[in-house]
Amino acid sequence: MEEWENRWQMAFHPEKCVVIRVSNKRKPINARHIIHGHMLQEVDSSKYLGVTISKDLRWDDHINTITAKANRTLGFLRRNMRGCKSSARAAAYQGLVRPTLEYACSTWDPWNSGNIQQVEKVQSQICNQELPRPTSW
Repeated sequence: MEEWENRWQMAFHPEKCVVIRVSNKRKPINARHIIHGHMLQEVDSSKYLGVTISKDLRWDDHINTITAKANRTLGFLRRNMRGCKSSARAAAYQGLVRPTLEYACSTWDPWNSGNIQQVEKVQSQICNQELPRPTSW
């Protein structure tokens, strides 16, 4: 990796780099990765460009993260937009909540029913706020 960064005139920040071993083997190959004398930490999941990638390539961690963030945003909107017109609440939802749920969805498109229901559960809360419900996945 150090050769690559020298060749392309780039620099890795070793404290910001992690290793994710993507494998379904019972005994995966254990190798140490060292950059500039710093051994990289091995993690089970990590965020990359806003998408949480896990070692088993399941999207549970990512969907848990985005639905929790969307629920927090919905709670904020409920508390702070109580007296606003429904059109203003709809615009706030479409500008703040939907992008959280839809960002990079073509990459992580939920395929199992549990993940789909988790995302749909956030969207169903919109009916309680009298906001127009978005189209389904």
